[in-house]
Amino acid sequence: MKKLFNVIVFFVLLINTSKANSIAIKCYIDEEKSYSFLLNKNDKTVSWLDQDNQKMAVTIFPDVDKGGKLLIMGGIGKNNEKHTFIIDVVKALMSVTTNLGFNKTGKCGNKSIIEPKDQYAD
Repeated sequence: MKKLFNVIVFFVLLINTSKANSIAIKCYIDEEKSYSFLLNKNDKTVSWLDQDNQKMAVTIFPDVDKGGKLLIMGGIGKNNEKHTFIIDVVKALMSVTTNLGFNKTGKCGNKSIIEPKDQYAD
């Protein structure tokens, strides 16, 4: 039931973010492990949706128009486990590392999270 609620919340956020300057991100490590975030491009903030909308400590926020493509952020999971996330917003790849030795990579969909501007477009 909790998974169904999370899926519904994720899609509601996805629909609402189409009008705002926010992006809902869902990254998968494997079939059973995923992480969900809400990225606000205006405020340059990230909320960790899986951890009650915890505000993440953002170290680097990407500016793809200037060549930056990494989003580096940290937060505290259950059991005081410190997580560090590195997301390549152009290739939609993620890496997560914890202080307890967890270190995995995954994908965040099959297209760019933040599209770089086409420098040759009109």
